[in-house]
Amino acid sequence: MAAFLSAIGLAAQAESAGEADFSFQKFGGIDLKKAEDVFSRADYFATIGWNSRYVCEGIDYWKTGYSLFTAGAVIDDTWYLKFWYGVADGHNDGKRDGETKLRLDYKIDLGALKIIPWFEQSFIHQNNDHGIPRPGLKTEYSFFKYFRAGTDFYWQDNDGETGKRGKFRGFYGVYTGAHYDIDEALSLDANIRYGYNGGYVQQTARGSNAVDYTLSASYKITDWCAIEGSVNYSQALSTLRHEDLGDEFYAGIGLRFSY
Repeated sequence: MAAFLSAIGLAAQAESAGEADFSFQKFGGIDLKKAEDVFSRADYFATIGWNSRYVCEGIDYWKTGYSLFTAGAVIDDTWYLKFWYGVADGHNDGKRDGETKLRLDYKIDLGALKIIPWFEQSFIHQNNDHGIPRPGLKTEYSFFKYFRAGTDFYWQDNDGETGKRGKFRGFYGVYTGAHYDIDEALSLDANIRYGYNGGYVQQTARGSNAVDYTLSASYKITDWCAIEGSVNYSQALSTLRHEDLGDEFYAGIGLRFSY
């Protein structure tokens, strides 16, 4: 007992002398104070919504509408982390399609020019796969206050022919668009993208894929909630038309929550 009381006394002396820290600011070598500072600097968001079609690279994959949920954070306007989950409303060939994506972006700000390397891991539910890695590189140049233009190149782990893993094949997009704030609550965005398939889309040959047109709007209901909507038109080009795949029109609506 005397030894136990002595130990308590030594601990109390060390704490009063500033030699002991019982505030749990470190755990397993991690500085929790710095981690707390990072979390406090982040802006968080989540969305729930519905789209009439799941169209990627000009192809309607699920043949039905789908519901989606996203969540993420933006840290210092540099790091962008996003979780995306979508599930089809109906069944396609007896299966309910769904997909989960995890994505990380890093923005290099050079004034009017932004360079954004990114990485995404996709999990297609009905395939029970181990995930599809997709690295990418986006650039964007802003000009005349409202306008932007850039490139979005990305690759997927497949061989472009049989679906076997092991080779990265690319998709190469060039886009231009505009953003306009009508007032403090309402904003509009318009975007046009040309896409070239370099083997990323396995259903078609390499070549011109599609031109995508998007018009979207956001209306801020409160400081932390906004309603968003978009209409989209994908114009099939040579590689899609060669496979008897045509144009696609689809729309979406959702609520976005910010913190």
